Amino acid sequence: MLLDLHPEPRLNPVTVRTSAGTTRAGVLGYSESFIETIAAADRALAALEDEEAFVREQQTEFEVLIHFDSAALWRTYLETQAQYFVPPDEAMLRSIERAPGLVVMTEWIRATRFRRAG
Repeated sequence: MLLDLHPEPRLNPVTVRTSAGTTRAGVLGYSESFIETIAAADRALAALEDEEAFVREQQTEFEVLIHFDSAALWRTYLETQAQYFVPPDEAMLRSIERAPGLVVMTEWIRATRFRRAG
């Protein structure tokens, strides 16, 4: 069996949750190099199917909500993951700073299960 899990190259909504409610701060995109890495992985999996080495059995997509207790923790995460994301714009950063609370980023993940052919 082969199990593949990777992000879908979509825009990732970022919200701030406070006692007053939830505010959409903006969206965070993946960097072009990371999008190409995802595409290369998709091509490699397709090649395994074309070679009939593996057969796709099941595929699903799901959301992962990543929670940060503060804007500072979110910024630290972005700094450590900088190669994967386009830097957030100033409007998003200001929006997060104006409404301090729980910062939530949504990512879409694709999971695919393959079995060995034959």
